[in-house]
Amino acid sequence: MNKYFYNISLCLCMGALVMGAASCSDPDDVITSVKYDRLFSPTEVSTRVKNRTSVEIAWQTRNERVDQYTIELSTDEAFSSIARSETAAFSPVLIAGLDGETEYFVRIKATAEGIKESKWSPSAKFKTDTENIYKPSVDGDVQATTVTLRWTAGETVETIEVLDQEGNLLKSQPVTADECSEGVATVAGLQGETTYQFVLKRNGKTRGSVTVTTELDLNGATKVTVDDDWYSIFQNAQPGDVFALMPGEYTAYEVDGLPFSSLTLSNSISIKAAKSTDKPVLSGFNFKIGAGVSLDLLNVVLDGKKHADQAFIFTEEGNIDHFVVSGCEISNYVKGFFYLNVPAVVNQITVDNCLIHDIECSGGDFFDSRKGGYNKFDLTNSTIYNSAAKRDIFRYDDASATVQASSIINVDHCTFAKVGNGGANYRIFYVRFQGNSISFTNNIVYDFNNKRGFSEQKNTAEPEFAGNYYCKTLNLLSLEEGNTQAIRFFDTKGKDLASSPFANADNNDFTVTNEDVAYDKAGDPRWIK
Repeated sequence: MNKYFYNISLCLCMGALVMGAASCSDPDDVITSVKYDRLFSPTEVSTRVKNRTSVEIAWQTRNERVDQYTIELSTDEAFSSIARSETAAFSPVLIAGLDGETEYFVRIKATAEGIKESKWSPSAKFKTDTENIYKPSVDGDVQATTVTLRWTAGETVETIEVLDQEGNLLKSQPVTADECSEGVATVAGLQGETTYQFVLKRNGKTRGSVTVTTELDLNGATKVTVDDDWYSIFQNAQPGDVFALMPGEYTAYEVDGLPFSSLTLSNSISIKAAKSTDKPVLSGFNFKIGAGVSLDLLNVVLDGKKHADQAFIFTEEGNIDHFVVSGCEISNYVKGFFYLNVPAVVNQITVDNCLIHDIECSGGDFFDSRKGGYNKFDLTNSTIYNSAAKRDIFRYDDASATVQASSIINVDHCTFAKVGNGGANYRIFYVRFQGNSISFTNNIVYDFNNKRGFSEQKNTAEPEFAGNYYCKTLNLLSLEEGNTQAIRFFDTKGKDLASSPFANADNNDFTVTNEDVAYDKAGDPRWIK
């Protein structure tokens, strides 16, 4: 047994001596590189769809000797047929002109002179968005019963599908060769003041989709001009009356020898632009809304001219079915947007597709409910700027002892710029009505620094946050250093931007120039180009 171990030890020692001698004889023989007989495959292939039918493709490589990369796209995972083949010298590469509504697979290989090309990378896949070759309409294209559609001249379209607001197909209209050549076609037989979706189709795929609301058909509506006694017309309105305002400026003037500052509504009415492309301007006054009065205000400009009060004031007790402001521009009121300081409940408040700006909020909050309430408030697809620097955006006091309301607040796809930026002890949600619920989604907040952030109130429900972007804000994503306020919640899912996502925020141009924000379609849709 001892002899056996002795022989093993001797062998190990001899081996070590041999290895040591080899090391000592070649001290500079160090491996510094390895040459392979072929290139490595690209890895981490990623895709991002841009401008609907273009794709940006990026990848990682471990090769230093690559001359170029070959990128292949196919509509089947086996790559039995190649839809596009491109070459590029480096990553990333943008490939344009793909078919819309199509799923593609992509693979990449590296090539270089004097060495075997790499194997194909593992494939990645993406799906293009719906193509949209529509061009902007011109004045006169949209009428009460007809709509003229325009798209890129020479692009082939087979049919125009006409859908209702719920997406039901109403009719399919063939497109002629001459219409394709000109890129113009007219659809007739429509209803006035109705929302339609017009879809351009070729080979079963969508080449463009646009939603249009036809103009007001004056049959059934009262036509009003600036030369009419429009103050008396509104004052004496009957329930359900619809007023179509012709273009012009409707300025507060003298009534019984005195200038008026408020237009009091005693019955539920609708006030709408007769031509949505030329909105009438209501100038120098606000609306006072009486008991049980519902108001629809559509496609008008309401310029307070520094009116001392809010744009809308609910003045009497009594439940209201709805309060709708859509497609409007509201500006230049001192105290706020609306004021609900009576024991009334509005079933549905809707503010949609609006521009709201330069509302100072001196002596009042922006959306201000104190003695009343609402069941649901939807603030959507709108831009609010230069407003409420030192006051709350949503003030909703607890009036649950006198009125009953479900108090649902939904803020979605809105742009807030220079709102709540006075560095004061105010917040976005000062909501104390019992049992409230809040969602705050797909918004952009720019230049906010009030100290109480979203809210420090114990009765304010923590909002559902999703898809929001922030820039130049304090106390919304986290507590500003040195701030002693007990803020209850932050948007931990929100994305903080290092620089402005807008073209020119100082001049109120909020066109989105940040690729990530545009890709996620955050904020008011009007600014996504």
